[in-house]
Amino acid sequence: TFDFFSLLGLLGLIGMNVKNGVILISSIRRLRAEGMDGFEAVVMATEGRLLPVSLASLTTILALVPLLFDSLFASMAATIMGGLLVATMLTMLVLPVAYSMAYGINKK
Repeated sequence: TFDFFSLLGLLGLIGMNVKNGVILISSIRRLRAEGMDGFEAVVMATEGRLLPVSLASLTTILALVPLLFDSLFASMAATIMGGLLVATMLTMLVLPVAYSMAYGINKK
């Protein structure tokens, strides 16, 4: 059910995902500012952030497992866990592609 605690979980989830996206984009921009080719910078930044973002998401998901059995916080835990799982994959797969399309970066 979507109740007040689910809404709180959704708001927390938005914050976590915005942070992941900002870190990935800032990594790409830093590599491009250092003179790296656009495509190479996107690939290197995504590879470099894959493990930290995945592990941070995994630890959060595992930490919320006990709350799934709590009658009050189960909906919040399920919202964060499911959303974080999907959003992590989207951040690491779709965001680099969208950035490349927005800035006209092509593989050469």
